[in-house]
Amino acid sequence: MRTLKSTLMAGVIAAGVGIAGSASATLLTFDLDNIGNFVNINQNYGDRVTALSDAIGSYGELGEGFTGNVVADFGTVDPALWTTGYSDLTNVFFDDADSQGPLELVLTADAGFSVQLFDFDLGAFGADRTVTSVRVTNENNDLLYESLGDTISGATHSDYTFTSPLVGQSLRITIDQIALGASSDDVALDNVRFGQIVNVSQPVPEPATMTLLGMGIVAMAARSRRRKA
Repeated sequence: MRTLKSTLMAGVIAAGVGIAGSASATLLTFDLDNIGNFVNINQNYGDRVTALSDAIGSYGELGEGFTGNVVADFGTVDPALWTTGYSDLTNVFFDDADSQGPLELVLTADAGFSVQLFDFDLGAFGADRTVTSVRVTNENNDLLYESLGDTISGATHSDYTFTSPLVGQSLRITIDQIALGASSDDVALDNVRFGQIVNVSQPVPEPATMTLLGMGIVAMAARSRRRKA
């Protein structure tokens, strides 16, 4: 349940970003190998994903390809794993430091690429928890999405889905749960679905322009051959 209406500003910001190419998408499920509750998440998890699993853990993929040009950073005080108990989610990312935070995940693309954010889930441990805000910002700290005073159910997770994916060279998901005090670790993030796309620095020439360019190249080659003869 959300206590206040969300504010979505992605369309205005993304309109100025030139993008092209087929989309890819990776799902961070936080299914990590050989670690249990309270253990810190390996900061290499989610980096340059090219397969359903690597030496750290496993991922989801919905037939779109992976994200070999994006890295993930878990920017919180004590980024840890928890297996069950956060709403109906399993294997989640939470901040194990009480009264601190906020809970953050940063996705950063290589030069020439942009990150797309499609959706993510939030869960609460044991009881409903109301967070101060849920935000997504880009590399310039532009606010792409904001929702204030959301109540995260302890029974059923909250799904944050963006009809038009949020886009940036870097995207920061921030859940401000600090006001919960000793219960600030009772809000967790899961199932982060993100993608990558190629940035277009210059417009692609139209077919007519390409034809003229081709004719010019042929003409130049012909003149060169005549001079040599």
